[in-house]
Amino acid sequence: MSIFTSASGKAKSFGTRSKVGPKSRRSVKDSAVAKQNSYRAALIQLLVDENFNRRILRGLRRRIPGLNCLLVQDTEFFQTEDPQILDWAAASGRVVLTHDVNTMTRYAYERLEKGEPLPGVIIVPKELSIGAAIEALEILLNCSEPEEFPNRVIHLPI
Repeated sequence: MSIFTSASGKAKSFGTRSKVGPKSRRSVKDSAVAKQNSYRAALIQLLVDENFNRRILRGLRRRIPGLNCLLVQDTEFFQTEDPQILDWAAASGRVVLTHDVNTMTRYAYERLEKGEPLPGVIIVPKELSIGAAIEALEILLNCSEPEEFPNRVIHLPI
């Protein structure tokens, strides 16, 4: 405990106890469910488009520590056209995470019309706030199975 003197000369003490509110307490059951959901989200492999907001990705990684994501910049397809990125994502089984509502969506639907495989595309509009995007992605990834993404274009928020 620390004691400080105020301007009036009276001693004030400030304890070092932290307040624990009901929101910060987690039961064993909650922890088990969070761990199971985190495991499920780790099974979904993401390919993050090169223009995707890194703050959203950083927040998502904090909420889902085992998140399996690969940046397009870390592949040989950095600065290539969207159809090649979708080809590579389909071959490697990675769901594409992007802000690109116009071209990526168009090429994804073209693949579906041609009967070509699509591992899935998640569209996060740039207008969506960072916090809302992180929350929507966390819910989507934790509540979905990997088999639910192929041949789908998902627009957030749901």
